[in-house]
Amino acid sequence: MATRDGIAPFPITSVKSMPPQKSIALVALTLVALAIQPAAAQRTVETQQRALQEPDARRLLEAVVTTIERRFFDTEKLARLNFRKRAEEAANEIAAARDANEAAARINELLAKLETSHTQVFTPDDIEYYFIADVFSAERQPDTWAAPNMLAGTGFFTAKVDGRDHVTGVLEGSPAHAAGIRAGDEIVSVDGAPYHPVRSFKRRVGETADITLRRSKDGPAETRPIPVIAMQPAKAFDRAMQASARVIEKNGKRIGYVHVWHVRSPDALAEALADIDASRRSYRNHEGRFIRGGDFTATGARRPDQVLDALIVDNRVKIGGQASVAEQFLSVLAGPRGGYVEASGRNDRSRGPSPKSFKGRSIMLIDSGTRSAGELFAQGYKTENLGPLYGSKTPGAVSGGSIEQLPGGLILYIATSRVTMDGTVLEGLGVAPTREIPRPIPYSAGADPVLDAAIAELAGN
Repeated sequence: MATRDGIAPFPITSVKSMPPQKSIALVALTLVALAIQPAAAQRTVETQQRALQEPDARRLLEAVVTTIERRFFDTEKLARLNFRKRAEEAANEIAAARDANEAAARINELLAKLETSHTQVFTPDDIEYYFIADVFSAERQPDTWAAPNMLAGTGFFTAKVDGRDHVTGVLEGSPAHAAGIRAGDEIVSVDGAPYHPVRSFKRRVGETADITLRRSKDGPAETRPIPVIAMQPAKAFDRAMQASARVIEKNGKRIGYVHVWHVRSPDALAEALADIDASRRSYRNHEGRFIRGGDFTATGARRPDQVLDALIVDNRVKIGGQASVAEQFLSVLAGPRGGYVEASGRNDRSRGPSPKSFKGRSIMLIDSGTRSAGELFAQGYKTENLGPLYGSKTPGAVSGGSIEQLPGGLILYIATSRVTMDGTVLEGLGVAPTREIPRPIPYSAGADPVLDAAIAELAGN
Protein backbone atom coordinates (compact mmCIF):
# COMPACT_ATOMS: atom_id res chain seq x y z
CA MET A 1 0.00 0.00 0.00
CA ALA A 2 1.35 3.42 -0.96
CA THR A 3 1.70 5.80 1.97
CA ARG A 4 3.77 8.78 3.07
CA ASP A 5 7.50 7.88 3.08
CA GLY A 6 6.55 4.42 1.80
CA ILE A 7 5.61 3.34 5.33
CA ALA A 8 2.35 1.50 5.97
CA PRO A 9 1.12 2.78 9.36
CA PHE A 10 -1.79 0.33 9.40
CA PRO A 11 -0.38 -3.23 9.44
CA ILE A 12 -2.66 -5.78 7.81
CA THR A 13 -0.83 -8.83 9.12
CA SER A 14 -1.84 -10.36 12.44
CA VAL A 15 -0.01 -9.92 15.72
CA LYS A 16 -0.32 -12.22 18.67
CA SER A 17 -1.31 -9.73 21.35
CA MET A 18 -1.26 -6.13 22.44
CA PRO A 19 -0.57 -4.42 25.74
CA PRO A 20 -3.60 -3.48 27.86
CA GLN A 21 -4.78 0.15 27.85
CA LYS A 22 -4.23 2.27 30.93
CA SER A 23 -7.35 2.93 32.96
CA ILE A 24 -8.40 6.56 32.42
CA ALA A 25 -11.38 8.83 33.00
CA LEU A 26 -12.67 10.44 29.81
CA VAL A 27 -14.74 13.36 28.61
CA ALA A 28 -15.58 11.61 25.36
CA LEU A 29 -14.75 8.77 23.09
CA THR A 30 -11.91 7.73 20.92
CA LEU A 31 -11.15 4.77 16.80
CA VAL A 32 -9.04 2.33 14.88
CA ALA A 33 -6.14 0.09 13.66
CA LEU A 34 -4.14 -2.78 15.03
CA ALA A 35 -4.57 -6.09 13.27
CA ILE A 36 -5.31 -9.10 15.48
CA GLN A 37 -5.86 -12.77 14.78
CA PRO A 38 -8.97 -12.96 12.53
CA ALA A 39 -10.30 -15.97 14.47
CA ALA A 40 -10.18 -13.99 17.73
CA ALA A 41 -12.10 -11.12 16.16
CA GLN A 42 -14.70 -13.56 14.83
CA ARG A 43 -15.13 -15.19 18.26
CA THR A 44 -15.71 -11.74 19.79
CA VAL A 45 -18.36 -10.90 17.20
CA GLU A 46 -20.09 -14.26 17.66
CA THR A 47 -20.20 -13.77 21.44
CA GLN A 48 -21.81 -10.36 20.93
CA GLN A 49 -24.37 -11.83 18.53
CA ARG A 50 -25.38 -14.56 21.01
CA ALA A 51 -25.82 -11.89 23.68
CA LEU A 52 -28.34 -10.13 21.46
CA GLN A 53 -30.57 -13.10 20.70
CA GLU A 54 -32.96 -12.79 23.65
CA PRO A 55 -32.75 -9.33 25.16
CA ASP A 56 -34.66 -8.80 28.37
CA ALA A 57 -35.82 -5.25 27.71
CA ARG A 58 -37.38 -4.66 31.12
CA ARG A 59 -34.22 -5.79 32.90
CA LEU A 60 -32.20 -3.61 30.55
CA LEU A 61 -34.38 -0.57 31.27
CA GLU A 62 -34.16 -1.09 35.03
CA ALA A 63 -30.37 -1.36 34.84
CA VAL A 64 -30.22 1.92 32.89
CA VAL A 65 -32.57 3.81 35.22
CA THR A 66 -30.85 2.55 38.37
CA THR A 67 -27.45 3.55 37.02
CA ILE A 68 -28.69 6.99 35.97
CA GLU A 69 -30.10 7.56 39.46
CA ARG A 70 -26.84 6.45 41.01
CA ARG A 71 -24.28 8.16 38.76
CA PHE A 72 -25.76 10.95 36.59
CA PHE A 73 -24.19 14.17 37.85
CA ASP A 74 -27.21 16.51 37.61
CA THR A 75 -29.40 15.22 40.42
CA GLU A 76 -31.55 18.36 40.31
CA LYS A 77 -32.47 17.66 36.69
CA LEU A 78 -33.39 14.06 37.55
CA ALA A 79 -35.73 15.31 40.26
CA ARG A 80 -37.18 18.08 38.10
CA LEU A 81 -37.96 15.66 35.26
CA ASN A 82 -39.18 12.94 37.66
CA PHE A 83 -37.02 10.59 35.61
CA ARG A 84 -38.13 7.41 37.37
CA LYS A 85 -41.79 8.12 36.58
CA ARG A 86 -40.99 8.86 32.93
CA ALA A 87 -39.16 5.53 32.73
CA GLU A 88 -42.15 3.69 34.20
CA GLU A 89 -44.44 5.33 31.64
CA ALA A 90 -42.17 4.19 28.80
CA ALA A 91 -41.63 0.65 30.16
CA ASN A 92 -44.34 -1.17 28.19
CA GLU A 93 -43.23 0.32 24.88
CA ILE A 94 -39.60 -0.53 25.60
CA ALA A 95 -40.53 -4.07 26.69
CA ALA A 96 -42.25 -4.63 23.32
CA ALA A 97 -38.97 -4.12 21.45
CA ARG A 98 -38.12 -6.94 19.05
CA ASP A 99 -34.39 -6.97 19.74
CA ALA A 100 -31.60 -5.22 21.63
CA ASN A 101 -31.11 -2.58 18.95
CA GLU A 102 -34.76 -1.55 19.08
CA ALA A 103 -34.79 -1.64 22.89
CA ALA A 104 -31.68 0.57 22.99
CA ALA A 105 -33.25 3.03 20.53
CA ARG A 106 -36.36 3.37 22.69
CA ILE A 107 -34.33 3.74 25.87
CA ASN A 108 -32.25 6.41 24.15
CA GLU A 109 -35.46 8.34 23.44
CA LEU A 110 -35.99 8.37 27.22
CA LEU A 111 -32.37 9.40 27.91
CA ALA A 112 -32.65 12.21 25.37
CA LYS A 113 -35.05 13.95 27.76
CA LEU A 114 -32.04 14.62 30.00
CA GLU A 115 -30.64 16.84 27.21
CA THR A 116 -27.08 15.99 28.22
CA SER A 117 -24.25 14.63 26.08
CA HIS A 118 -22.40 11.41 26.89
CA THR A 119 -25.63 9.74 28.01
CA GLN A 120 -26.68 6.93 25.68
CA VAL A 121 -26.99 3.15 25.30
CA PHE A 122 -24.85 1.48 22.63
CA THR A 123 -25.10 -2.02 21.14
CA PRO A 124 -22.46 -3.97 19.16
CA ASP A 125 -24.18 -2.74 16.00
CA ASP A 126 -23.14 0.84 16.85
CA ILE A 127 -19.66 1.87 15.77
CA GLU A 128 -19.36 4.01 18.92
CA TYR A 129 -19.67 0.83 20.99
CA TYR A 130 -16.16 -0.16 19.96
CA PHE A 131 -14.73 3.29 20.61
CA ILE A 132 -16.07 3.31 24.16
CA ALA A 133 -15.15 -0.31 24.86
CA ASP A 134 -11.58 0.45 23.80
CA VAL A 135 -11.37 3.54 25.99
CA PHE A 136 -12.64 1.82 29.11
CA SER A 137 -11.65 -1.83 28.56
CA ALA A 138 -8.84 -1.76 31.14
CA GLU A 139 -11.40 -0.94 33.83
CA ARG A 140 -13.40 -4.13 33.19
CA GLN A 141 -12.85 -7.78 33.97
CA PRO A 142 -10.66 -9.54 31.37
CA ASP A 143 -13.24 -12.29 30.79
CA THR A 144 -15.95 -9.82 29.75
CA TRP A 145 -13.93 -6.99 28.22
CA ALA A 146 -10.99 -8.80 26.65
CA ALA A 147 -11.66 -7.89 23.03
CA PRO A 148 -14.94 -6.02 22.34
CA ASN A 149 -12.83 -3.00 21.40
CA MET A 150 -11.72 -4.59 18.13
CA LEU A 151 -13.68 -3.34 15.13
CA ALA A 152 -13.52 -4.88 11.67
CA GLY A 153 -13.35 -2.26 8.92
CA THR A 154 -11.28 -0.50 6.28
CA GLY A 155 -10.74 2.94 7.84
CA PHE A 156 -13.53 5.21 6.57
CA PHE A 157 -16.49 6.78 8.41
CA THR A 158 -19.94 7.62 7.10
CA ALA A 159 -23.08 9.56 7.93
CA LYS A 160 -26.53 9.46 6.39
CA VAL A 161 -27.50 12.49 4.30
CA ASP A 162 -30.94 12.41 2.66
CA GLY A 163 -31.10 8.68 3.30
CA ARG A 164 -27.77 7.86 1.65
CA ASP A 165 -24.48 6.89 3.29
CA HIS A 166 -21.69 9.36 2.57
CA VAL A 167 -18.05 9.18 3.62
CA THR A 168 -17.26 11.93 6.15
CA GLY A 169 -13.65 11.00 6.86
CA VAL A 170 -10.88 8.56 5.96
CA LEU A 171 -8.06 7.61 8.31
CA GLU A 172 -4.73 8.51 6.75
CA GLY A 173 -2.67 5.40 6.09
CA SER A 174 -5.66 3.02 6.29
CA PRO A 175 -6.67 0.55 3.55
CA ALA A 176 -9.53 2.87 2.57
CA HIS A 177 -7.09 5.77 2.23
CA ALA A 178 -4.76 3.67 0.08
CA ALA A 179 -7.72 2.67 -2.10
CA GLY A 180 -8.59 6.31 -2.79
CA ILE A 181 -11.85 6.53 -0.83
CA ARG A 182 -12.70 10.24 -0.38
CA ALA A 183 -14.98 12.37 1.74
CA GLY A 184 -18.28 12.78 -0.08
CA ASP A 185 -18.33 9.35 -1.72
CA GLU A 186 -21.68 7.61 -1.47
CA ILE A 187 -21.26 4.04 -0.24
CA VAL A 188 -23.81 2.02 -2.21
CA SER A 189 -23.08 -1.51 -1.07
CA VAL A 190 -20.48 -3.93 0.28
CA ASP A 191 -20.15 -7.24 -1.57
CA GLY A 192 -23.47 -6.49 -3.26
CA ALA A 193 -25.38 -6.18 0.03
CA PRO A 194 -26.70 -3.00 1.71
CA TYR A 195 -23.97 -1.13 3.57
CA HIS A 196 -23.81 -1.03 7.38
CA PRO A 197 -20.87 0.58 9.24
CA VAL A 198 -20.40 -2.49 11.47
CA ARG A 199 -22.29 -5.48 10.08
CA SER A 200 -20.83 -5.15 6.57
CA PHE A 201 -17.38 -6.12 7.84
CA LYS A 202 -18.10 -8.60 10.65
CA ARG A 203 -16.19 -11.88 10.32
CA ARG A 204 -14.34 -10.44 7.31
CA VAL A 205 -10.94 -9.71 8.88
CA GLY A 206 -8.14 -10.80 6.55
CA GLU A 207 -10.48 -10.84 3.55
CA THR A 208 -11.16 -8.27 0.84
CA ALA A 209 -14.49 -6.43 0.68
CA ASP A 210 -15.85 -5.17 -2.64
CA ILE A 211 -17.07 -1.66 -1.83
CA THR A 212 -19.34 -0.06 -4.41
CA LEU A 213 -19.49 3.74 -4.41
CA ARG A 214 -20.73 6.73 -6.39
CA ARG A 215 -19.03 10.09 -6.82
CA SER A 216 -22.03 11.92 -8.30
CA LYS A 217 -25.71 11.72 -7.45
CA ASP A 218 -27.30 8.81 -9.32
CA GLY A 219 -24.13 8.63 -11.41
CA PRO A 220 -22.21 5.49 -12.41
CA ALA A 221 -21.17 3.15 -9.63
CA GLU A 222 -17.67 1.75 -9.29
CA THR A 223 -16.44 -1.10 -7.11
CA ARG A 224 -13.12 -1.15 -5.26
CA PRO A 225 -11.66 -4.19 -3.49
CA ILE A 226 -10.35 -3.10 -0.07
CA PRO A 227 -8.71 -5.25 2.64
CA VAL A 228 -10.67 -5.60 5.89
CA ILE A 229 -8.56 -5.30 9.03
CA ALA A 230 -9.28 -5.63 12.75
CA MET A 231 -8.88 -2.17 14.18
CA GLN A 232 -8.38 -0.90 17.69
CA PRO A 233 -9.73 2.65 18.05
CA ALA A 234 -7.06 4.54 20.01
CA LYS A 235 -4.13 2.90 18.22
CA ALA A 236 -5.66 3.64 14.83
CA PHE A 237 -6.23 7.31 15.58
CA ASP A 238 -2.66 7.71 16.78
CA ARG A 239 -1.31 6.12 13.62
CA ALA A 240 -3.59 8.18 11.39
CA MET A 241 -2.54 11.37 13.19
CA GLN A 242 1.12 10.62 12.52
CA ALA A 243 0.43 9.53 8.93
CA SER A 244 -1.47 12.79 8.31
CA ALA A 245 1.50 15.05 9.16
CA ARG A 246 2.82 16.77 6.05
CA VAL A 247 4.28 20.05 4.76
CA ILE A 248 2.32 22.13 2.27
CA GLU A 249 4.57 24.50 0.31
CA LYS A 250 2.91 27.58 -1.18
CA ASN A 251 4.19 31.06 -2.05
CA GLY A 252 7.57 30.19 -0.54
CA LYS A 253 5.95 29.28 2.82
CA ARG A 254 6.25 25.92 4.58
CA ILE A 255 2.88 25.21 6.17
CA GLY A 256 2.63 22.19 8.43
CA TYR A 257 -0.58 20.14 8.64
CA VAL A 258 -1.65 17.51 11.16
CA HIS A 259 -5.06 15.92 11.60
CA VAL A 260 -6.03 15.37 15.25
CA TRP A 261 -8.40 12.41 15.11
CA HIS A 262 -8.81 12.23 18.88
CA VAL A 263 -7.66 14.23 21.89
CA ARG A 264 -6.09 11.37 23.79
CA SER A 265 -2.38 10.96 22.95
CA PRO A 266 -0.30 14.16 23.28
CA ASP A 267 2.86 12.20 22.52
CA ALA A 268 1.37 11.13 19.16
CA LEU A 269 0.70 14.79 18.35
CA ALA A 270 4.23 15.77 19.42
CA GLU A 271 5.73 13.01 17.27
CA ALA A 272 3.59 14.03 14.28
CA LEU A 273 4.84 17.61 14.57
CA ALA A 274 8.43 16.46 15.04
CA ASP A 275 8.09 14.54 11.76
CA ILE A 276 7.59 17.78 9.81
CA ASP A 277 9.23 20.58 11.84
CA ALA A 278 12.96 20.76 12.59
CA SER A 279 12.29 23.01 15.59
CA ARG A 280 10.46 20.13 17.27
CA ARG A 281 13.15 17.47 17.08
CA SER A 282 13.26 17.81 20.84
CA TYR A 283 10.06 18.23 22.83
CA ARG A 284 8.43 17.51 26.18
CA ASN A 285 6.07 14.55 26.40
CA HIS A 286 2.74 14.66 28.24
CA GLU A 287 4.47 13.82 31.54
CA GLY A 288 6.80 16.80 31.16
CA ARG A 289 9.88 14.71 30.37
CA PHE A 290 12.24 16.19 27.77
CA ILE A 291 12.51 14.01 24.68
CA ARG A 292 15.49 14.59 22.38
CA GLY A 293 14.63 13.55 18.83
CA GLY A 294 17.21 12.08 16.47
CA ASP A 295 17.50 12.32 12.70
CA PHE A 296 14.70 9.82 12.12
CA THR A 297 11.02 9.66 13.00
CA ALA A 298 9.27 6.79 14.73
CA THR A 299 8.48 5.32 11.29
CA GLY A 300 12.12 5.44 10.16
CA ALA A 301 11.74 8.46 7.87
CA ARG A 302 14.37 11.21 8.05
CA ARG A 303 13.29 14.25 10.03
CA PRO A 304 13.10 17.64 8.26
CA ASP A 305 15.96 20.11 8.18
CA GLN A 306 13.71 23.20 7.98
CA VAL A 307 11.44 24.94 10.46
CA LEU A 308 7.78 25.48 9.62
CA ASP A 309 6.52 29.00 8.80
CA ALA A 310 2.97 28.19 9.91
CA LEU A 311 0.80 25.33 11.13
CA ILE A 312 -2.72 24.03 10.47
CA VAL A 313 -4.21 21.94 13.28
CA ASP A 314 -7.15 19.99 11.88
CA ASN A 315 -9.26 19.47 15.01
CA ARG A 316 -12.21 17.97 13.15
CA VAL A 317 -12.00 14.93 15.36
CA LYS A 318 -13.89 11.66 15.20
CA ILE A 319 -13.91 11.19 18.96
CA GLY A 320 -13.10 13.50 21.86
CA GLY A 321 -10.81 12.25 24.59
CA GLN A 322 -9.73 12.96 28.13
CA ALA A 323 -10.40 16.41 29.65
CA SER A 324 -6.92 16.90 31.07
CA VAL A 325 -5.39 15.79 27.76
CA ALA A 326 -6.92 18.85 26.09
CA GLU A 327 -4.51 20.84 28.29
CA GLN A 328 -1.63 18.60 27.28
CA PHE A 329 -2.45 19.07 23.58
CA LEU A 330 -2.32 22.82 24.08
CA SER A 331 1.01 22.40 25.84
CA VAL A 332 2.41 20.55 22.81
CA LEU A 333 1.57 23.61 20.70
CA ALA A 334 2.36 26.37 23.15
CA GLY A 335 4.08 25.06 26.27
CA PRO A 336 2.30 25.04 29.67
CA ARG A 337 -0.65 27.41 29.61
CA GLY A 338 -2.74 29.60 31.87
CA GLY A 339 -6.28 28.65 32.78
CA TYR A 340 -7.49 25.16 33.48
CA VAL A 341 -10.06 22.47 32.85
CA GLU A 342 -12.29 21.69 35.79
CA ALA A 343 -14.65 18.74 36.19
CA SER A 344 -17.19 18.70 39.00
CA GLY A 345 -19.58 15.85 39.66
CA ARG A 346 -20.67 13.80 42.63
CA ASN A 347 -17.19 12.62 43.50
CA ASP A 348 -14.60 14.49 41.44
CA ARG A 349 -12.91 17.83 41.04
CA SER A 350 -9.73 18.29 39.02
CA ARG A 351 -7.40 20.90 37.49
CA GLY A 352 -4.95 21.05 34.67
CA PRO A 353 -1.51 22.78 34.55
CA SER A 354 -0.51 26.49 34.05
CA PRO A 355 1.52 29.51 32.58
CA LYS A 356 2.67 30.66 29.05
CA SER A 357 1.50 31.37 25.50
CA PHE A 358 2.28 30.49 21.90
CA LYS A 359 4.19 32.77 19.50
CA GLY A 360 3.61 32.03 15.82
CA ARG A 361 0.99 31.73 13.10
CA SER A 362 -1.44 28.85 13.08
CA ILE A 363 -5.06 28.08 12.27
CA MET A 364 -7.31 25.43 13.82
CA LEU A 365 -10.08 23.72 11.81
CA ILE A 366 -13.32 22.78 13.62
CA ASP A 367 -16.80 21.52 12.74
CA SER A 368 -19.80 19.64 14.12
CA GLY A 369 -17.59 16.57 14.63
CA THR A 370 -15.32 18.47 17.03
CA ARG A 371 -16.77 17.10 20.24
CA SER A 372 -16.02 16.92 23.93
CA ALA A 373 -12.27 17.15 24.63
CA GLY A 374 -11.89 18.35 21.05
CA GLU A 375 -14.08 21.31 22.01
CA LEU A 376 -11.97 21.94 25.12
CA PHE A 377 -8.88 21.92 22.89
CA ALA A 378 -10.56 24.44 20.55
CA GLN A 379 -11.73 26.68 23.40
CA GLY A 380 -8.25 26.73 24.97
CA TYR A 381 -6.70 27.53 21.58
CA LYS A 382 -9.17 30.40 21.21
CA THR A 383 -8.71 31.70 24.76
CA GLU A 384 -4.92 31.72 24.41
CA ASN A 385 -5.15 33.56 21.06
CA LEU A 386 -3.03 30.93 19.34
CA GLY A 387 -4.78 31.69 16.06
CA PRO A 388 -8.20 31.86 14.37
CA LEU A 389 -10.69 28.97 14.15
CA TYR A 390 -11.97 28.13 10.64
CA GLY A 391 -15.00 25.98 9.87
CA SER A 392 -18.34 25.58 11.64
CA LYS A 393 -19.61 25.64 15.21
CA THR A 394 -18.95 22.66 17.47
CA PRO A 395 -21.96 20.82 18.98
CA GLY A 396 -21.45 21.62 22.68
CA ALA A 397 -21.13 17.98 23.77
CA VAL A 398 -18.85 18.55 26.75
CA SER A 399 -19.58 16.47 29.84
CA GLY A 400 -17.37 14.10 31.80
CA GLY A 401 -18.35 10.52 30.97
CA SER A 402 -17.97 6.99 32.25
CA ILE A 403 -19.57 3.65 31.35
CA GLU A 404 -21.54 0.76 32.83
CA GLN A 405 -21.91 -2.67 31.32
CA LEU A 406 -25.57 -3.58 30.79
CA PRO A 407 -27.39 -6.93 30.45
CA GLY A 408 -26.83 -8.56 27.08
CA GLY A 409 -23.36 -7.01 26.66
CA LEU A 410 -24.64 -3.51 25.91
CA ILE A 411 -22.98 -0.34 27.19
CA LEU A 412 -24.42 2.70 28.96
CA TYR A 413 -22.34 5.81 28.45
CA ILE A 414 -23.23 8.21 31.25
CA ALA A 415 -22.41 11.84 32.04
CA THR A 416 -20.88 11.83 35.52
CA SER A 417 -19.50 15.39 35.78
CA ARG A 418 -19.95 18.94 34.52
CA VAL A 419 -16.86 20.24 32.68
CA THR A 420 -15.69 23.83 32.23
CA MET A 421 -12.77 25.40 30.36
CA ASP A 422 -11.37 28.53 31.98
CA GLY A 423 -14.66 28.81 33.84
CA THR A 424 -16.73 28.51 30.65
CA VAL A 425 -19.42 25.84 30.37
CA LEU A 426 -19.43 24.53 26.79
CA GLU A 427 -22.12 21.85 27.20
CA GLY A 428 -25.03 22.86 24.98
CA LEU A 429 -23.17 25.93 23.65
CA GLY A 430 -20.15 24.78 21.69
CA VAL A 431 -17.29 26.82 20.25
CA ALA A 432 -17.94 29.27 17.42
CA PRO A 433 -15.39 29.64 14.61
CA THR A 434 -13.61 32.91 13.94
CA ARG A 435 -14.44 32.44 10.27
CA GLU A 436 -17.52 30.44 9.29
CA ILE A 437 -16.81 28.23 6.28
CA PRO A 438 -19.24 25.43 5.36
CA ARG A 439 -17.99 22.12 4.03
CA PRO A 440 -20.67 20.32 1.99
CA ILE A 441 -20.10 16.57 2.11
CA PRO A 442 -22.30 14.69 -0.44
CA TYR A 443 -20.48 14.07 -3.72
CA SER A 444 -17.73 16.56 -2.81
CA ALA A 445 -14.93 14.32 -4.21
CA GLY A 446 -12.76 15.12 -1.19
CA ALA A 447 -13.00 18.91 -1.66
CA ASP A 448 -12.18 20.79 1.55
CA PRO A 449 -12.88 24.54 1.32
CA VAL A 450 -12.05 24.96 5.02
CA LEU A 451 -8.52 23.63 4.59
CA ASP A 452 -8.10 25.54 1.32
CA ALA A 453 -9.02 28.82 3.05
CA ALA A 454 -6.55 28.15 5.87
CA ILE A 455 -3.72 27.43 3.40
CA ALA A 456 -4.50 30.60 1.43
CA GLU A 457 -4.47 32.72 4.58
CA LEU A 458 -1.18 31.33 5.93
CA ALA A 459 0.48 31.49 2.49
CA GLY A 460 -0.33 35.20 2.30
CA ASN A 461 -2.88 35.09 -0.56
